[in-house]
Amino acid sequence: AIGEFKIVGFGREILRDNARGLREQQTLAERLLWSRLRGNKLGVRFRRQHRIGNIIVDFYCAETALVIELDGRSHEYDEQLDKDERRNEYLISRGLRVQRFSNQQVYRNLDGTVRTIARLCAVDLDNLTAPTRRRPSPLPPSQSTGRGSDVSERESLA
Repeated sequence: AIGEFKIVGFGREILRDNARGLREQQTLAERLLWSRLRGNKLGVRFRRQHRIGNIIVDFYCAETALVIELDGRSHEYDEQLDKDERRNEYLISRGLRVQRFSNQQVYRNLDGTVRTIARLCAVDLDNLTAPTRRRPSPLPPSQSTGRGSDVSERESLA
């Protein structure tokens, strides 16, 4: 039932730490897909290993209420399929859309996977321009780096 995903007390900190650990130990499929989603490359912001309630999802876009889950071989077994269905029900009950891809789909057709995600986000890949990130400079305007006061030192090194 959906209620089993309720968080109590210190569970939030455990989930936060678990999400951090998962970000550090991504699967190959997660790394490949993240390389195409990160940095607003689709014109929308995705988070990886993001906590929603008592669940950590692989990828989440708040702007489009979209959850992307990547399923490895363990998701082929009945017990895991039941857990996945309960997770889906919970996420849908929170007004989210859930799209699942197998790791094999990502390996075999990364471009097609990204196109599907772009369609779900209503992003026109043919007319997408590079995202513009504007961060205020840590320096006062009079001490600008010469590249504009809206470019941080971290960006100027990129």
